[in-house]
Order: sequence, then C-alpha cells, then structure tokens
Amino acid sequence: MDIIAYWQGITVSAVLIVAIGAQNAWVLGQSIRGQHVVQTTLFCIVSDWLLIAMGVFGVGQTLARSPVLSQVAAWLGVAFLLIYGLQSWRRALFQQEELHIDSHGQLSQSRWAALGTTFIVTWLNPHAWLDTLVLLGGLASQLQAHSRGGFTLGAMTLSCLWFCALSLLGRWLAPWFARAWTWKLLDALVGTMMLSLAWSLLRSVLLP
Repeated sequence: MDIIAYWQGITVSAVLIVAIGAQNAWVLGQSIRGQHVVQTTLFCIVSDWLLIAMGVFGVGQTLARSPVLSQVAAWLGVAFLLIYGLQSWRRALFQQEELHIDSHGQLSQSRWAALGTTFIVTWLNPHAWLDTLVLLGGLASQLQAHSRGGFTLGAMTLSCLWFCALSLLGRWLAPWFARAWTWKLLDALVGTMMLSLAWSLLRSVLLP
C-alpha cells in the first residue's frame, strides 16, 4: 500500500468532513440525546464509504482516462480549496460562531424516523456529492493507479474515525463547540489544510 497516498486520503477527508454541517450536527445531536446512535453512525459511515468509492473509482477513473477532464477537475479542485480555505480563515478572524443543538430531543423518536433523517442529511446533501464525487474524484485522478487504493483507504479511515468520535464523544464535544474560540481554532486549522492542499494540487497541475 502507498503510505503517502494513504495519508493524503486522510488529510483530504479531514479537510472535507471535519466541519459541523447538517450531517455532522445531526450525528452529534443523536449522540447528545442518546437516540439510535449506533444505527445513525453506521449508516453515515457506510454511506460515506460508498460515496468515496464512487468518487475515486468511478469519477476518478473517468477523469484519469481523459487528460482534458482531469485538468478541468484539478483546476476546479484548486478553486474549491482556495475559496473554502479563505472562507475558513475569514470566519476564524472575523465571525463568532456557535453550535446550537437541542439536548431535549423527543425520546419517542422511532428508529426509522431517525434513519430517514440521516438519509436526507447524507444522500440529499449537495455538499456530500460535491466533496466526494467531484473533489475526491478530481484529486484521485491526479494519482497513479497503484496509489488510489491507499488514498481511498485513508479517506475511509478518517471518515470512520470521525463519525465514531462524534457518536462516542458527543456529550463531551457539544459544550466545546458552544464556544466561539473553538470554532475559530477549528476554522483556522481547516483553512490552513485547505490552502496547503490547494498549493499541492496546483503544483501537480503545473509540474506534472
């Protein structure tokens, strides 16, 4: 296995997933309320693995067979990373953000109702499709064929660890994300990682 590609997969996945969006806030909220945590977490992990595999071996291979599409995807990836990296730093410097999750959820919520909501915030989330199919696929197309397996495994590893951390440590994490300085630190770290990846991808485009 290509260890460098494995850690690249972990880094890229961390940049894309470690942000409190609709899906992560839902998993965290389920953990805080103690409702169907295992089912919700497993659904998110399996879904993320499917999206990652589709991005790397579906879209990624399609892009790899077309130099023009590969270049376009790479430039879109650079633009995406630059925009979101700069936005993360703007939030870190100028905005005050907090995570607001109701800790008094309805205890009678059914398992299927919880899974239905999980399906919506996962598969009907345009950011999930953009991140995994377009961005991950575009980045994977820049790798050698023998490196894509390690890249995929790295992305899947980080995804599993992140969702497990949210589900297991939700009650401990929530108070921290209710503080503005925690958001600033998180945004600064994510912004730095995004800009670093943008530079790395840009070098691979200009100096193949």
